[in-house]
Amino acid sequence: MIVKMSKIALAGLEKEKKRLLDSLMSMGVVEISEAESKLNDENWSGLVNRDGCLDRQNELETDIRKIESAIKYFSPYDQRKKGFLEPKREIVTSEINKVLEKKPNIMNTVSRIDEIESELSSLRSQESKLNNLIQLLIPWQSFNLPVNQCSTGKTTIILGTLPENTEIDVIKDELEKNAPFSIFHIVSKTSEQIYCAVLYHNSIEKSVVEILQKYGFSRTAFDGLEGTVSQNIERLKKETEEIQNSREVLANEVKELSSILFDLEILHDWFMMELDREKSYNNLMKTDNSFIFEGWLPSELAGKVKEKIENEFTCLVEISEPEDGEEFPVLLRNNSLIRPFEPLLELYSLPGSHGVDATGLLAPFFLISFAVMMGDAAYGLLMLLISGFFIWRYKLEGTMEKSIKLLFLCGAATVIIGALFGGWFGDLFDQIFGRPGVIPPLWFNSLEDPLRMLLWCVIFGAVQILFSMGIKGYMLIRDGKILDAIFDVLTWYIFLGGLALLAVPSLSVAGKYMAIGGVISIVLTQGRSQKGIFRKLLSGVLKLYDTVGILSDILSYSRLLAMGMAGAVIASVINTMGTILGVDNIFGIILLIIVALIGHTFNILSGGLGAFVHAARLQYVEFFGRFYEDGGKAFDPLKINTKYIKLKQEVK
Repeated sequence: MIVKMSKIALAGLEKEKKRLLDSLMSMGVVEISEAESKLNDENWSGLVNRDGCLDRQNELETDIRKIESAIKYFSPYDQRKKGFLEPKREIVTSEINKVLEKKPNIMNTVSRIDEIESELSSLRSQESKLNNLIQLLIPWQSFNLPVNQCSTGKTTIILGTLPENTEIDVIKDELEKNAPFSIFHIVSKTSEQIYCAVLYHNSIEKSVVEILQKYGFSRTAFDGLEGTVSQNIERLKKETEEIQNSREVLANEVKELSSILFDLEILHDWFMMELDREKSYNNLMKTDNSFIFEGWLPSELAGKVKEKIENEFTCLVEISEPEDGEEFPVLLRNNSLIRPFEPLLELYSLPGSHGVDATGLLAPFFLISFAVMMGDAAYGLLMLLISGFFIWRYKLEGTMEKSIKLLFLCGAATVIIGALFGGWFGDLFDQIFGRPGVIPPLWFNSLEDPLRMLLWCVIFGAVQILFSMGIKGYMLIRDGKILDAIFDVLTWYIFLGGLALLAVPSLSVAGKYMAIGGVISIVLTQGRSQKGIFRKLLSGVLKLYDTVGILSDILSYSRLLAMGMAGAVIASVINTMGTILGVDNIFGIILLIIVALIGHTFNILSGGLGAFVHAARLQYVEFFGRFYEDGGKAFDPLKINTKYIKLKQEVK
């Protein structure tokens, strides 16, 4: 259901503002409305100003980003056992106060982490350059002359590379013929290049260079290096070791600093609470000594909240009901069985504040639709066991809790539907034992009798479509539009009911008269908002075309059969592949286990995703299309939002 809301207006003293908002935050039941309408009102704009400090908010956001970066940096050193769905750590306010006393030291550590990260980045860059240089020098390490002494007054040695496919003998012959005062020497070879050195007299330098360039020679320079290549490689390796030692020292420092990780998480969440409070100031109006705000809270809590605030603070609190037609924030409240379906509704859109909470209305239809499309009891049992384990093992909260419980309910429904239609890992047991019907269906086998299954899918769709029209009728009656409910819903019930009875021979006559009566009623009433008798009748006649839309929506439920059969056929193919070697030998058993694990896992995941999407689509399009009024704004109270910790009541 949609929780009834009351308006709250509060005027308090500026000096008590922080404590009062902290109290509201701990209660978590009051949403503070935006102050725009008042600030734009001439009667108010001259009396009050907007509260809030953007500089303080920016400062808090910067601190939060720094701490998040430090937490991420420390995460590899976290020795705590944290599972996938571990609950937040519960602490009391006194623990937060202890951390706040250490805040300057903690923030200094955060700054030091930034420095260390910068130093490590610089060291990694240096190490990468040194390693690259070492790799460049390795092919030259057999060249024993100092690389900075490759020339004399009359001779020069040039170093360089040639393509791997170069014909060395040809180069040597040409050098011997056209540059006789030269020596060509191969230093080393790789799969891509030939590393060579050429000694020549300076008088023939031009000839040597021309010959080498003709064969793709690329000169190599060792600028800034002294001594032999081997000496330089040894020196660079020592420098690399020094960098690695420096990195290790910094890594050890980070490891030591990581002992404050839990304090960082507490401080992070404290900053988050501070930021939320600072942002709430933006919706306050203030004078020199006071502040004012308006907001919403659940009506059932209004009295208690008013009493608590007025007893603890010097303030004036006024509670009032929303005006007729006034929109208010939407808060859904359902029992534990229906609550898991709330994310489905929120995924589409919250209902308008004066609409209908459709969570409980869609729940049974979504469950049945999902289960029919999954169609396999064993798949449902696996979903049931996995989700049940998470519910039992972890303290789930919020949307995660609802989602896991929804999976649990979908699994339970799939077990029931799958057993009715005989799906247990497809026909796995039939193929293992070599005979059909090892586990017989409780009702009928949908694969063997698809037309019967299609009929029941269509009947199910018709029930949901007619139910949605009934909800529309209820909403009209609730709003005092009884005649509209009769003309827009009851007439269609008569007409569609008559069409259905035409298919029953013993009731076909009654069905004919019902259908005719329904048609006449629709033609005479659906154009009642038009002017002139001709327009009224024409609108009524055209309205009969909606029959096509209704029948089309009902036929959309044939996707239940299609999805269910697709999953069953895929499962059967998987089983056939798994039992191709038989199950009376070790190789056949191993093959069956491997194929079944991989194949059925894929089928569960793909089938589950498809079943969810199509079951949701049936609710959003076919079901909601006839009555649902969306557009509600979610109730967003000022409350404690944390990522790592959960505040608990301190026992005194």
